[in-house]
Amino acid sequence: MVQLSMSSFRVPEGLKACLLAALLALSACASREAEPEPVDWPEDGPGTATSYLHSLRDYLTRPGNLRRDELEQLRLAAEAGDRYMALEYAFALSTSRNDVQALNKARMHFEALLASPDPLPVELDGLVRLQLTAVIDRLERINRIRDQRAAEASCLSAQQQCAAQRAALQRELDAANAELRQLREKLEALARIEQTVNETPEETDTGNGDANETADSAGRR
Repeated sequence: MVQLSMSSFRVPEGLKACLLAALLALSACASREAEPEPVDWPEDGPGTATSYLHSLRDYLTRPGNLRRDELEQLRLAAEAGDRYMALEYAFALSTSRNDVQALNKARMHFEALLASPDPLPVELDGLVRLQLTAVIDRLERINRIRDQRAAEASCLSAQQQCAAQRAALQRELDAANAELRQLREKLEALARIEQTVNETPEETDTGNGDANETADSAGRR
């Protein structure tokens, strides 16, 4: 019996080429499956600029509690992978006035959507860019107001500190003036005492003179 070894087994060149082509085809199919499907934005109906504008108008006209409920529903739909609701969620977030976190979420979604290789329809692209500009302006205005308030708070603190220091210095000055007045009064009192002493006559010398005069008169007698 003839024994076959691996060294004696040879694959035909044609079979090698077929196997290589099959591997390349499989690899190409796998890479295509990994790529996300292109977003097909409709020309009319839901998902257009007009529909988003109408939805945004209806959202803004609702009371605050209903807006919160709808925003939560949009968030859940966006997290579930609904691309139309995700964009509507971003539009709703972009209407926030002072919620920096909501505005940043809307900005991130708009920027990611515009950076996508799949272009948006012209009207929707313009609407997204317009709303993104409004979001950026609002964030910058919030930052300016925040910086201004911080500067005002710092100035107010500095003014209060200066006022406290001024009050402390004024108290020290008043105490020094009081001590100076007391010292001046003492000096004036000492000056009056010295003047009084200088103006008093020396009675001791006058008494000795009278005694001598009396003794001379007695001797002459």
